[in-house]
Order: sequence, then structure tokens, then C-alpha cells
Amino acid sequence: MLRDYSEVALWQLMGEPICAPEGGARSCHNSLVEWARVASEEIKRLDLCRPVAVGMISVGGPQPQGEEAWRKMHSFPSIDAVQMADVFYNELNTQSRSVCSR
Repeated sequence: MLRDYSEVALWQLMGEPICAPEGGARSCHNSLVEWARVASEEIKRLDLCRPVAVGMISVGGPQPQGEEAWRKMHSFPSIDAVQMADVFYNELNTQSRSVCSR
């Protein structure tokens, strides 16, 4: 399994999940959030010693539901690292967590 390779530094769920084709619909963002929760919890079940990351594109942009989804995903105990692309920085508060000390 890939978790047995020391070259794997972290698990990235998806590079830049986005709801552009759906016009940024809240239902799309809700689906992304639920998917991130389920996927990250399963990865943690299989590998507690590596961080799990996920992000969003255009966080803080014209679609507030995108930022809301980003904040929800990064509040999960199973998400350790944050990723932002095309960011309009507006004081997004994040906290780092130690993965293997849980």
C-alpha cells in the first residue's frame, strides 16, 4: 500500500475542488464538504501518521458559500493541512494540529 512508502508526505484529497460548472451552487459546496469529511475520515482510519489536506479555489471570492465550505472542511479533526488557490485573503483563521499526537 502507498502508506508504506516513506516518500508519501501527506494525503491530498483533491487539488482545487470547485463548483464552477454548477455556478457555485450551495448544494455543490455541501456535497464537497460531505465528501471531504467521509474521505478524510477513511484516510485517517488507514493512516494516522500523515496529514490530510484539501482546499478550495477562489476562497473569499465572489461566492461566499465557497468560503463557508472551505471553513467547514478545515474544521474537521480529520483535515490537517489547508490549501488555498486564487485567494482573496480576508483573515481566514486556521489552526495547525499535530497528526500523530492524537
